[in-house]
Amino acid sequence: QAEADWEGLLAETETTLALFPDEETVMQFRGRAYREKGDAERAAQWFLRAIGAKPSFVGARIDLGRLYEKEGKLESFEDVQERVYMTIRSRKEMEIQRRLLEELKEHYDVVIHRSELEGE
Repeated sequence: QAEADWEGLLAETETTLALFPDEETVMQFRGRAYREKGDAERAAQWFLRAIGAKPSFVGARIDLGRLYEKEGKLESFEDVQERVYMTIRSRKEMEIQRRLLEELKEHYDVVIHRSELEGE
């Protein structure tokens, strides 16, 4: 039964797009129908067409993001957040290490020069 409903929606949206070819909401509905039928590639194509017709169309962007995440083509927010945190932490640690090395270098440079002056 559900399969027939998605096919019916695809037929209706095809007719609607013939009359209104730039209707982004209809493109989104086609993408959803293909997603529900298990055709991720066609679903993504229709979501992208909807976004192309109206770049600010948040609904199609959300649908595309969910599709990509489900397909493993998009990292989860938590994974991205952790990587960003680790990058920031690593940069901070690198900066601290650089400063420590500079301080050590200055300290040992002074010690070496003092030794040379004292004849040690």
